[in-house]
Amino acid sequence: TTLFRSLVQVGKVFIINELLECNHKNGWTIKAIGTSEIWSICNSLREEDKREIVKVGDKRTFDGCVFDLIMHYNHPIYKIMHNGETIGIGGICKSYDKQKGIIWLCFTKDYEKHKLSFLLFSKRFKDKLIKAYGCLSNVVWLGNLSHVEYLTWLGAKWTPLTKEFAIFELK
Repeated sequence: TTLFRSLVQVGKVFIINELLECNHKNGWTIKAIGTSEIWSICNSLREEDKREIVKVGDKRTFDGCVFDLIMHYNHPIYKIMHNGETIGIGGICKSYDKQKGIIWLCFTKDYEKHKLSFLLFSKRFKDKLIKAYGCLSNVVWLGNLSHVEYLTWLGAKWTPLTKEFAIFELK
């Protein structure tokens, strides 16, 4: 089992209503998506997110990681949109021990245009998810500095795993 699978493919999704409640008047929408949209969005991700997917996914190619996500991640996958423009893709599920929400998010190249608005949206979104899950966590490749900065800004606490990877927790 890869590091990615052992930390991401766990538990059952339990918070679809809370995700849908996060659709805000300020243009942010979260919507469950299917296979064709997953491929399309993944192909438009930022290069640092693609590198992180390959590193954490423990695969040789990005396409192999996306295929693995589609075939083996048995939970809803969501696109995050601002005024109809897709800026990210992600998912969340309960950990095996039911103590945490294992969350992941990757951004498209359009993220930069909406960064400040997304950061503010994320604060409200984070509070709803923490209320439902108690703690949000996952593994991050430390080479994706924008993810590290984003999670740190949200208040993440870090536990190093290796020189390249750490686990974050948001409570």
